[in-house]
Amino acid sequence: MSSPAPASPADSKPSRRVRGRRLRIVAGVLVTVVAAVSVGVAALQLGMPWQMGEGDRNHVYNGDAGSQRYQVHLPPQQDGTARLPVVMAIHGCAMTGYGWNSMKSTTQFNRLADREGFIVVYPDASEIGFLFAERHPMW
Repeated sequence: MSSPAPASPADSKPSRRVRGRRLRIVAGVLVTVVAAVSVGVAALQLGMPWQMGEGDRNHVYNGDAGSQRYQVHLPPQQDGTARLPVVMAIHGCAMTGYGWNSMKSTTQFNRLADREGFIVVYPDASEIGFLFAERHPMW
């Protein structure tokens, strides 16, 4: 009885077509993961629409120097005629005004504003960056 001939090294390597298919699958999975993480980070940093509470309003100021996102919280006492004090809740470096890791969630000013009757403004810094000091949101 003769044994089968050993496979040559060329026979054991996947074909060029199979390697190309694997590469496309890996690239597709990688792109999907990067996109999902990017959307998740944006949602956490910027906040989702359903995270807005009663009396919260999102705004964007556009000027010559660029744009500025901010959220305003109006307490129940604000009926359009009442003159109420305003508190600007300026956040620290690498935080946001509203959303996750924000002045809004950290300070709970909305509850205090509702109880004491004042308006709270939560501005965001002009840029959002994570890895480099010069790209962190700063004032």
